[in-house]
This record gives sequence, structure tokens and C-alpha cells, in this order.
Amino acid sequence: MQIIFFSDLKFSNFNNLVKKHNYKFKVKNIVGGTVLVNEKQGSLIDIGSKKLAYLSERETQTQSNHAFEGILKVSESCEFCLVKYSKKDILISIREIKLFFLKQQLKELMKENVTVSGNLKRFTKNWKVVYALGLRGYIKNSSLPKYYRRKQRVNQKIPINVLNISEKEKKILFSCKLAYFNNQINLLKTRQTIIGCITRIKTYGIFVNIYGIKSFLHISEISTKKIKNLNDLFKIGNLIKVTVIYINLTQAKIVLSIKQIKGSRELLNR
Repeated sequence: MQIIFFSDLKFSNFNNLVKKHNYKFKVKNIVGGTVLVNEKQGSLIDIGSKKLAYLSERETQTQSNHAFEGILKVSESCEFCLVKYSKKDILISIREIKLFFLKQQLKELMKENVTVSGNLKRFTKNWKVVYALGLRGYIKNSSLPKYYRRKQRVNQKIPINVLNISEKEKKILFSCKLAYFNNQINLLKTRQTIIGCITRIKTYGIFVNIYGIKSFLHISEISTKKIKNLNDLFKIGNLIKVTVIYINLTQAKIVLSIKQIKGSRELLNR
């Protein structure tokens, strides 16, 4: 049996073959199609099914509302994501394909702990809405340095890192503190002794500012002796000599110690 290959098979002929053999279409699959009609709020696309698919104007844009370069013209062919397939409606999207690749890019950035630039767009009581790489995400106020919490400027650029990408909730979480932490952490190493400023005193330990990074000194790392009240030894605003014993790059945490410094008894007895 001789097999003949035709190099001049046109896209319209391919669509006819698809209709003839009644191929099954599945939601979230990538399909090829040709624009037949452009309307004010969308386009009718021939994807080879018995019914024309509909591409709405919204489904040609990303979440940041930046339209794709150019507009699909009649007879133009393109790839689409099938978002709905029923007897009544067939809905397709370019936006979903773009978002998929953008999310994959963000996942790589999260894996490598890379800092990117984001734009502040909207402010709520507990959250900030941020756009990065054309995707909308959220930052908790607790993940923002105090400067950005006070200054509520729309379109202000801030350094951010990707914390989490939830496919179920369709939510992306960013952190500004982590980005700032990654920028400053090159100045610190474990077992390094340094001077910090006390910012908060709790019953269980002390929070210390080092190079603008909030660090923690647990009460058990202050002295080998039992301490009844930390306020008797330390005051907010005082400078304190500490050593770095632990750095967590993914959670932006620094743990400190006094008792592991040589001569720490002299420091506490002053």
C-alpha cells in the first residue's frame, strides 16, 4: 500500500477532516482555529467542531487588562484554550494560554527565589493588590515593610518575591519583606557578631532591627540563668550586641543569640 503525503493541506481542509471524523474536544485542551467573523465584543472562530466557537474580548486579555499585541483578523489562524464545550456554547480563550505560561514563569521565579518588580494597584485593610509580569497577586500588610504600609501610592513600584501560587483558589501571594530580606542578607552570615537595635520586648524574647531586617532573640539565647523580666535588662531603642545563629532564606527569618558570644556574662552584668 502506497502512502501519499500532501504538503499543500490547508487549515480549512483540516477543519473539514476534523468534522468528518467527529473528533472529541476536551475542556482545557489547546485547539487550533480560524477567525470567521469579528464582532464588537468578540469573534466567531472555526475550530473544526460542528458549531462555531466564541472568543470574547475579555478572553484576549491578561488579568492586568493589557490587550495582546494586534487584533485577530478574519481568516487569521491561532491557538486557543477550550474553556467550555456544550451543545449550547463553545467558548475559547487566548488569555488562558497566556496566563498558563506566565504562571509557569512565576513558579520558576519562586523556585529560584528571584526578586521581581511589582506595581501597587489597590489597597484594602489587610491586603495590597499588586501586578507583576501581567498577573494580579496579593500582599498581606504583614509582608510589607512599614514604609510601604504607610505610603499608599497607586502604581508605586516595589520589590517582591513569589510566596505561593494556589491553583484551587486562583490566588498568587507575594512578599515585599522577603525581597528586601534577600537584598540585605548578603551583609549577614551565621556566627557573625553584630550590633542591632531593640524594637520590641516580649515575655518570650526580643525583636532586634539589623540592617532594616527584623530579627529575633529568644529568651533562652540570652543567658544560661533564668530571667524573670526582660524589661529589667533591656529597653526599646537600646543597641545590643548579638550573634547570628540561624538564617532562613525562604521565610525571611534571622535568629540571634547573646549567650553564644564570648564574654556574654560581662555584657549582661554591665
